[in-house]
Amino acid sequence: MWAKAVAFAAGAAVGFGAVLVGRAVLARYEQEGGLPTPFEAARADVREFAHDVADGMAEREAQLRVALGLDDASDGQRLDPEATRALLDDPARWRAPKG
Repeated sequence: MWAKAVAFAAGAAVGFGAVLVGRAVLARYEQEGGLPTPFEAARADVREFAHDVADGMAEREAQLRVALGLDDASDGQRLDPEATRALLDDPARWRAPKG
């Protein structure tokens, strides 16, 4: 039991230390004019990916709300019965872009 508690405390301490070091490095680069270009590019890519995920989640939630009858379907959002059943059977299915 004590071994688990010690391992947990050690992990928490390492995580806390990593956060402090990360903040110190970021603060230093902010004082020097920003992160180097590769880091800035990676940061922009991560930000763009998170935005795309949020947009996809909002679109999927709107589809599910229409399928469940929680919202009225606007023009062009009406689902046929087969598409509604497929959406309700597997709401998290992966959908490849067509085209």
